Amino acid sequence: MTANEIINTLENSYINSSLIYEKMFAHFVNLTGFGFQIITVKQGSPIYRARYTNTVEPFRHLSEMSYPQKSHVKFFSRLNRPCQNMFYASESESACLTEMLPFWFTEFDTNDKITVTLGKWIVREDIRLLIIPDTKNKNEKNKKILSQLHPSEIEFWDYISNKFKTSTKDDENIYEFTAAFGNALWLNADMQDARVNGFIYSSVQSKENLNLALSVETIDNDFLVPSEFLKLNILRTGYNKVGLPTYKEIDERTRGLIDLNIGQIDWI
Repeated sequence: MTANEIINTLENSYINSSLIYEKMFAHFVNLTGFGFQIITVKQGSPIYRARYTNTVEPFRHLSEMSYPQKSHVKFFSRLNRPCQNMFYASESESACLTEMLPFWFTEFDTNDKITVTLGKWIVREDIRLLIIPDTKNKNEKNKKILSQLHPSEIEFWDYISNKFKTSTKDDENIYEFTAAFGNALWLNADMQDARVNGFIYSSVQSKENLNLALSVETIDNDFLVPSEFLKLNILRTGYNKVGLPTYKEIDERTRGLIDLNIGQIDWI
């Protein structure tokens, strides 16, 4: 089958199936002709993860800034199904905060103050990530991969990367598609002993940046070391010319000191 025929088959199944995750996973796990691509994030690279702070007291334990427990994962997300936990992060501080905009859009009103805890981790050992190639993203990691792909592969990955850049606002079922693809890709990589640590893919909100989804084993085995925690206050200020909400950071940032021996964050 040509790339176009494969794409049409996938899209028809996606649109018409009542069991989207199961149907798409079966398609993806048996898909041939499109190998996975791996990039390395080098030792010393920073990675950022943010959480909305919805209580008066700030987060005080490292575990609260890390991946959620399986029992707390109730829904599909970009690369996980329910009861499957991952460590989601971004390659830059700005991308990490921008990824939270859809949540802020629905949960807050103009003049509301939003408190966010931002964590910075440093890669302690090189990590190998399955990349979702994206021809529209000019990030250096994408450029390197795309130069190695056949045109038919680029056509396929364009289709997949567009799904990864689709928000749930535009397609409420999109996470079932992307989670199925991610789990099938992971299984195929594992069967070939690729020894990968997670995924890297284009940010929906921050167009030229990349997000990461790392396995819990990667975190538990200390491939990342927490470097800094910051508490930020952000004010929703109004709307721009196209009707999207606007925000600005207010007040001084509060810094958290980390005691790795007990996994505690002390705010100063």
